[in-house]
Formats: sequence, structure tokens, C-alpha cells
Amino acid sequence: MYKIVKTDGRAKRAEFTTVHGTVQTPLFMNVGTVAAIKGAVSTADLKAMKLILMKLQKL
Repeated sequence: MYKIVKTDGRAKRAEFTTVHGTVQTPLFMNVGTVAAIKGAVSTADLKAMKLILMKLQKL
């Protein structure tokens, strides 16, 4: 389920619900190497985000 919480011009704040929980948008998520994640976000911050980080490799 996708629900718009608030709009301001073209910007919007929303949340969507999956079987695993609710995600609020917009969502900031670091993308990069392990070193980039370690340098930008603390372990406590990652735990507070309640996200699962996965490694994706190009084939």
C-alpha cells in the first residue's frame, strides 16, 4: 500500500507498506563501497535505519 502523507508543490512525503514493514519516503540511502558506508554512516545509524544492506555485483 502506498500512501501520500503530505505534498508541497511537486515534492511529496509518503510511505509504503510491504510484508516486511513500512518505509517512509523520501529515503536517503548510501550507495558505494564498504569503505564509503563505513566513512559516512555509523553502525548505530545503520541499526536505527532498520534497513538490510546487500552487496550487488555486476555479472
